Amino acid sequence: MKKMSLWGFILLCLTSICFTACGGDDSNDSPSTLTVNPGAISLSYEETKQLSSAGATSWFSENEFVATVDNTGLVKGGHVGTTNVFASNGNAMGKCAVTIAPKHDLYDTPIIEWGVSMNTIRSKEAHELLSSSSTTSLIYDYSKNGHTAVLLYGFENNQLNFVSVMMNLSDYTNAGDYLMERYQPISADETNYRILFIDALTIDKAKNIIGLQADEVSNKTVTVVAYMQKTDASKVSALNRSAVNHNINIPEEILSVFKK
Repeated sequence: MKKMSLWGFILLCLTSICFTACGGDDSNDSPSTLTVNPGAISLSYEETKQLSSAGATSWFSENEFVATVDNTGLVKGGHVGTTNVFASNGNAMGKCAVTIAPKHDLYDTPIIEWGVSMNTIRSKEAHELLSSSSTTSLIYDYSKNGHTAVLLYGFENNQLNFVSVMMNLSDYTNAGDYLMERYQPISADETNYRILFIDALTIDKAKNIIGLQADEVSNKTVTVVAYMQKTDASKVSALNRSAVNHNINIPEEILSVFKK
């Protein structure tokens, strides 16, 4: 038998290695990511949008309080905010950035940081200060888009313990729409025009409770939105810790902006 030259042997080995590396297992042929179309969407509360992704076998939302998605890729707008919706085939994933934008914009979101000092709120607030007391309250002008709104921060022992917004009674329905876009309703008392909302899908995950009601302030009936910390159970049932019933002296010149 004719002996194979050294270079022939090396060439044979290299060829064998090449076939081994290039053939056989094709598990790496699958894409590392899926393409989701479209890659970003903006919806409003309860609006829907169909997504697609070739090869996707499941879908899920990063934050179902903001948006949900079914097993076909149909996204439904939840509450105002941003999240991601993911498509998966078991090996690879792709995502769509989802923004839930508000239709109703009555007033800016207050600073909800329970326990902070009055000076901290003063330093963070960008709205016009209308009135203040030395220890119990700060009152700001939160009027926006033609809607009159006055916001009150209430303090005990120099710690923020409630926030309340007052608007004209005619804005009661607008306030309900505004809150529905941002929070989850949990109860409604039609007799007393009182609705409670939470900032999560379930009460056990909520940090705050938001109450909407019509209330009497110095012989004026106004719309009141009260922000309350969930840990104070008495606020959940009574809603009597709003600024209206918190022994805060609201100057008459401020109350005069509200229509009877």
